Amino acid sequence: MKSNLLLKNMTIRFDREILHDVSYEFKSGYFYLLQGQSGIGKSSLLNVLGLLKRPIAGEVVYDGQNLWSLDDATQARVRLKDYGFVFQQHNLIDTMTLEENLKVPLLKSNLPEAKKAARVTAILDKLGLEDQRHMLPEDLSGGEDQRGAIGRALISGARIILADEPTNSLDSENARMFYEQLADFAHQQQAIVIVASHETLPEDYADQILTINNRQLVPQSGTKLFNRAIPESMAGQPTASAVTYRSDLSNKQALVYDNYQSAKKLPIGFLVIVTVMLAVASIVLNVPQILASQQQRELNQATDNSLFVTNNTLGTGSHQDLDPFRNLTIKQIQKIKKMPGITSVQPYYTFLSYGLTKENVRQPVPKGSNFSLGGKSYHVDETFSIQPIYKSDLTKKYLYANGHPAKVGTNFIVSQDFLEKNHISTKSAMGKQVAFEVYIPYAQYLSESELPTNNKKKVAIDGNIYVQQPLAATITGVYASNYPYDRSEQGNAFFMDDASMTTLLHSAIRANTTSDQIFQGFKQQPFGYSALRLEAKSYNDMVSMTKTIKSSSGFYSVSSVAQNVASLNATVQKAKNGTRQIALLFIMASMIALTILFSMNNRQRLREVGILKAVGFTTKDVRRILFWNAMKYGCYCFGGAALLIVVAATIMALRLGVHFIAIILTAFITNLALSFGVTIFASLWPIRLISRKDPIDIIKASYGQKRG
Repeated sequence: MKSNLLLKNMTIRFDREILHDVSYEFKSGYFYLLQGQSGIGKSSLLNVLGLLKRPIAGEVVYDGQNLWSLDDATQARVRLKDYGFVFQQHNLIDTMTLEENLKVPLLKSNLPEAKKAARVTAILDKLGLEDQRHMLPEDLSGGEDQRGAIGRALISGARIILADEPTNSLDSENARMFYEQLADFAHQQQAIVIVASHETLPEDYADQILTINNRQLVPQSGTKLFNRAIPESMAGQPTASAVTYRSDLSNKQALVYDNYQSAKKLPIGFLVIVTVMLAVASIVLNVPQILASQQQRELNQATDNSLFVTNNTLGTGSHQDLDPFRNLTIKQIQKIKKMPGITSVQPYYTFLSYGLTKENVRQPVPKGSNFSLGGKSYHVDETFSIQPIYKSDLTKKYLYANGHPAKVGTNFIVSQDFLEKNHISTKSAMGKQVAFEVYIPYAQYLSESELPTNNKKKVAIDGNIYVQQPLAATITGVYASNYPYDRSEQGNAFFMDDASMTTLLHSAIRANTTSDQIFQGFKQQPFGYSALRLEAKSYNDMVSMTKTIKSSSGFYSVSSVAQNVASLNATVQKAKNGTRQIALLFIMASMIALTILFSMNNRQRLREVGILKAVGFTTKDVRRILFWNAMKYGCYCFGGAALLIVVAATIMALRLGVHFIAIILTAFITNLALSFGVTIFASLWPIRLISRKDPIDIIKASYGQKRG
């Protein structure tokens, strides 16, 4: 069907007014030549006719509709179906072969792949380019490049071809061949061909010559009328009648387009840097949380239902059992026992590596204590203690870094912290005999002391009196460094069955009398307890009993593992926040790096984007193409970072004891989000700047860039 192209009341003004209120009809079957020197507005008129640049006023009418009133998608479909463009230079996409360039307009068509291939072959054959089908544009001559542009126009069945100074870079022979093919196409296909040129050569082929004079489109008199036979060489040329096109490029078609990029080179070095940054960010963001969660799980397991109560008569802020604390009375202990929710009450006390005895009361305090382990002697600068292991603690295997609970009466445990402080390995201590002088309390002296918070006020205190005796035992286990109880003011060193300690304590009390005065003028009393270890029925009872016990006396200090958990949670949260900030820095750096990468990449693709839009791809199509290109980069980044994460997770599992599966899963999920999130963001940012420009502006911006 013959359709003419109409200009109606067209006004074009860019830097200056080029046309003013011009109307003209371009008829099907004619070769039109817009002639004149550079700068008169020939290219501007072609851009308006081709829907590449919006005019100030007026209409471009084709098939009965004003093309400039259509939306972006419909205009793109018109350019794809009805228009073909031949620019001054750089007509083809640099990273695609000639064959791939010709396939581009057919991406949105309904043709099966076999027919697309046949159509491309037919066009290449008719244009004499069959031998160049696998060549890149940089390997084509100027004439082959221009003929390739004609082929791309013919492949979609274009009815209108617009060519802007198409033979500037061609020799005369190639230029004549080019114009002959354009004229044949116009006459045979009843198409409209409009060429803008300042040369005289196309006059030999033009049916109508036009020029711009005084802001009007002026036909030249004496030009020949269309009166030519259809050349035999163009017979059987494919037409557009059998082809329909999608309004939008599908995801599958966008991926096919990306596969056309035969010569596109990946920025390997840049991607390696970004991949490493993403892997580090994925690990840094998760490892501290995993380590903290791992420790927290262990501590949560240790959240038994026990409470530790001290008679804090000094009003200190400590939850430990300090020696000066006054004893709890029998009445106080009985009252606590009768409280609802309490299932058991056990006294708490410690044996020391040095204490006050009637023999050493006049001697200076020695500097530290000595012990032997496996026959080797060690010196400790501070006094250390032995604490009771209560029967319910024997079920808590998670307390151990090495070893496991034994039957009651045979357990003797050392803490991992104590071993490390004395440079003793955990494994080497197991099964070895430890021996030292132990000090067991049997009585107390009474005195007074100033309050730590008010030195003008004095309160009654009592201090332990000890008896010295040798102790030897076999190490049956090692408590881990995250041992949750902090009860002794001497810290955690050795632990012994409560039953065994009770036997030794009672034996010492029976064998010694309180009547022997240690300090003249100070009263003495039998040994008593200033701290208790309680068992609550449940975790909830433990929480509620904390308040109940505190309210029963202003001196009671109550602590539990639940408080340790809360304290750890606060510490963990601080660690998480700190590492999260570090990870965010890596993420931001990755995002900036990828944004730069895609900005550089898309800047190099300016010409490609401009050609795509001129050919008939919508802004949405361009975004989809570049989006899937970003997804490809995301896959590369994810895969590379995943390998690094596996290596790092293996090392951390071996060195730090991190759960391998936990770090892999969390880091992989983070890596997935970061790799694709960062690449998509980094690609969409420059895409939004490129894809919204008019096609001709994008192409012009690319002229100054180095080809290839």
